[in-house]
Amino acid sequence: AGGGIILSNAAEELTALARLTNVPVTTTLMGMGGYPSDDELCLGMLGMHGTFAANMAVTECDCLIAIGARFDDRVTGKVEEFAPKAEIIHIDIDPTSISKNVKVDIPVVGDCRTVLKDMLAILKTRAKEVKELQAGRFRLGLNVVERGLPLGVVDEDGERNRVRQMEEAISLSPAESRAYTG
Repeated sequence: AGGGIILSNAAEELTALARLTNVPVTTTLMGMGGYPSDDELCLGMLGMHGTFAANMAVTECDCLIAIGARFDDRVTGKVEEFAPKAEIIHIDIDPTSISKNVKVDIPVVGDCRTVLKDMLAILKTRAKEVKELQAGRFRLGLNVVERGLPLGVVDEDGERNRVRQMEEAISLSPAESRAYTG
């Protein structure tokens, strides 16, 4: 979720979508505040200053829905390595921002709030598909958060230990490694 969530006043719709589908949410710096940071589905900020859970979620996901986000270099890092397994759906009001920095598979041009309201209306008529989404709940990032690792494992001396952090994430079973993120 990017700054478009804030600008279009779509926080309520984003929260409803995430909770209806049980799909976790990452935010950009500009999108902070657009989704409750204390919600169990919130993985935190994405990118070079983001959380381990958010970055791993995007790295491992097979579908990424970017809502009002612009994919700047602080979010993507090396563009060719960003969300390498994902089909990317990009919702943005500005058509020139879609596929500008990251190749998008499904572009949706429109106001975030309007598009999210339309998505919610459609999903409410498709109970079977929603149940499948809920049953296929993304686990990698949530397991990392549940293990208390969203910002890194901290050693006794207070330093982050990225090796231990990666070992914790990699120890998850293959069934837990699929991701859907927002």
